[in-house]
Amino acid sequence: MLQFTPYALVTFGAGIIALFLAYVIWRKRPGVGVAAFSILALAIALWSLANAARLTVVPFSTKVILNALMFVGIVTVPSAWLVFILQYTGRDQWVTRRNVGYLFIMPVLTIIAIISNPLHGLWGEPLLMTEGGLNTLSYTLGPAFWVHAVYSYILLLIAAIFLIETLIRSRDLYRGQALLLLIGTFTPWFANAIFIFQLSPLPPYVDLTALAFTVSTLAYGWSMYRYRLIDIVPVAKDIVIDTLTDAVIVLDRNARIVEANPATLKLIGRPAGEVLGQPVTEIISGESELIERYRASDHARDEITLDLQGESFTFDLIITPLRNRQGELTGRVLLLHDITALKKANADLVVARQVAEDANRVKSEFLATMSHELRTPLNAIIGFTEIMLAGMGGAELSDKTRHMTERVHANSRDLLQMINDVLDLAKIEARRVEIVNKPFSPAELLHNIHSELAGIAQKQQLTFVLDLADDLPNELVGDQFQVRRVVTNLVSNALKFTEDGQVSLTSSKDDLTWIITVRDTGIGIPPHALEYIFDPFRQVDGSSKRAFGGTGLGLAITKELVAAMGGSIEVTSTLQEGSTFVVKLPYKPVPESQNLEGVTA
Repeated sequence: MLQFTPYALVTFGAGIIALFLAYVIWRKRPGVGVAAFSILALAIALWSLANAARLTVVPFSTKVILNALMFVGIVTVPSAWLVFILQYTGRDQWVTRRNVGYLFIMPVLTIIAIISNPLHGLWGEPLLMTEGGLNTLSYTLGPAFWVHAVYSYILLLIAAIFLIETLIRSRDLYRGQALLLLIGTFTPWFANAIFIFQLSPLPPYVDLTALAFTVSTLAYGWSMYRYRLIDIVPVAKDIVIDTLTDAVIVLDRNARIVEANPATLKLIGRPAGEVLGQPVTEIISGESELIERYRASDHARDEITLDLQGESFTFDLIITPLRNRQGELTGRVLLLHDITALKKANADLVVARQVAEDANRVKSEFLATMSHELRTPLNAIIGFTEIMLAGMGGAELSDKTRHMTERVHANSRDLLQMINDVLDLAKIEARRVEIVNKPFSPAELLHNIHSELAGIAQKQQLTFVLDLADDLPNELVGDQFQVRRVVTNLVSNALKFTEDGQVSLTSSKDDLTWIITVRDTGIGIPPHALEYIFDPFRQVDGSSKRAFGGTGLGLAITKELVAAMGGSIEVTSTLQEGSTFVVKLPYKPVPESQNLEGVTA
């Protein structure tokens, strides 16, 4: 048998909204406070729905059962609310299984008292009342009820204190969250207090808590939508500071330490009791001048070295002022980021680099010395074989002897070229190559190279093209000898690796660069070889070495010489179509007023 009242409908609506709120929040797990807030919303839903059902049913026994069920939700709300607020305000360390268990001891005892009330009557005597044609359940409130009420309001008061603290110290976003949470929580409990003490002008069976819970659930919902409740929660600043690995020291306006995080205490090796209240100059000795230097500065950053606990540390120091709302200086925050390991690593890296450079220089000097010592006997061998081949040795050579002598002569010249290349590379790596800059004619230089190598091109039936830009100046300042070596080596390589077609040597300029390009239609370079084509002793493959010879040092020397002259070299190539080498050197025209005497760079 049922009865209808609009208050039951309002209460039922509040319960449905609370259920929906619990579902939405539960989907946000594992966010901060999700479980506690979901339980809170479910408890509110149970409170509202059971109350709506209690108002609707007529039988007295059913009302008593629904009343007990309603109180399961009522006694759960304060404990769940406090757990959520502790997590919401960053006091997670208090939310342990043991502490949560303690919080719910009283709610469990309250439910037991309600269920067993017929045996002892400590909860109160249930009464069936008729108001305005409605059968309602009421109680004469016993001592167990008042114990429950006091306990619940104490928990709500503690949670309110934490929320108000957050409301005061947080930014606007968190203030909005906290304010809505306060409204959502205290509205139904304020209404419940009016109902308990019979202060309402409405009929006694009308519990304003139902209407208040409608406001409460709407406040929670708006907090989720507008201020992203659960998604964004205000973490307590002390937790953030305590978990920092950097040392954080807060000073007052007199440079006394008022706060120091665990990282600071560990660093200086002293407990908080010996640090707090002390002048920072006594705790961090030797840096009083630094503090004084930045006393009037808004922001400061410096690198300092401190001796702490017998060890030397290097820190990146950041000093930030603390000001009140009137802009007055109230203190400072010192952040010390330990960069000792980084500084040591950098120092070790510098030492290791210096050792490597010294070792490389010794190696290069050794190669230069050995190459010089080897050239003397090789030149003697080449000279003697040339005398023998010229018939100046006083004896006629047989065909077999002449053939062997020619092989000795050719191999000796190849070996001498290899030694010369090694010597050149060693000199470059040892930084013993001197770049002598003086005026010279670029057109004359390139014409001479073309003339010298044209015979080789003609012998190989190749077209050798020289193309000079019209705006190329008559004179440039540079090392003519090294430029000749670079261009000659590139053209010689192009002629060597081109069996058919042509080789071109072109020159142009722009405002900053003198550009020399050597292009051929030879065998080309595979894409993977372009990565190491300028590395010493590297050739494309073994077949190239067997077919064309060489040591693999020519391009390495060329690149180093170009770099020594302040330029760069680039290569592009396509297999079986040819290669293009582009040398870019600093463009240094000779000023009209300059004396044309040489200047050593």
